[in-house]
Amino acid sequence: MSEVFRINQNLYEALLSLGKSHFTISVIRDHLLEFNGAQDNKQAVRLAVSRQLRKLEEAGLVKSSGDGRRKSFEKTERFDTVRFEFKKNRQSKCLMATALKDESKNIYESLRKEKVDIESELTIALDEIEQFKMLMHRSDTMREILASEYNVATRKAASLMAKLNVWAKAIELTAEHRGKQC
Repeated sequence: MSEVFRINQNLYEALLSLGKSHFTISVIRDHLLEFNGAQDNKQAVRLAVSRQLRKLEEAGLVKSSGDGRRKSFEKTERFDTVRFEFKKNRQSKCLMATALKDESKNIYESLRKEKVDIESELTIALDEIEQFKMLMHRSDTMREILASEYNVATRKAASLMAKLNVWAKAIELTAEHRGKQC
């Protein structure tokens, strides 16, 4: 059974988007601020990223080189073997309230772009399920071998569908709120 490591979901997604390349704390911070559309204090986000990367380094999931502002990180091979469990984002409860109060189109457009990304992920997950089904129909042995991965793929698709529903509702409510302000 694989090891479990708790991590902030937004940070995890930022790390995934960077691939195996070297990255710095400020690169991750800027990615989080841009992707989440947050109006947070840059210093507070940088400190949170720094703490989380230090924990990842202590666990052997990333390695660092350099010091201070020149310190860069790189994911280790162990990073891919660990199962990550996501911490609840402290600001996630506030995100919806901020989106509803924000008069600019930025939040609305950001949600729409994120929804497109979720739809793409869902399409891929559903295709994986179809491929597993096709392979599992070949023989009972293949069914046994692939059953656990098939279950993982179906849970992932269900999770993405739930996420897609939430984003669709958020877009709808944001559009209604914007309409009332006009």
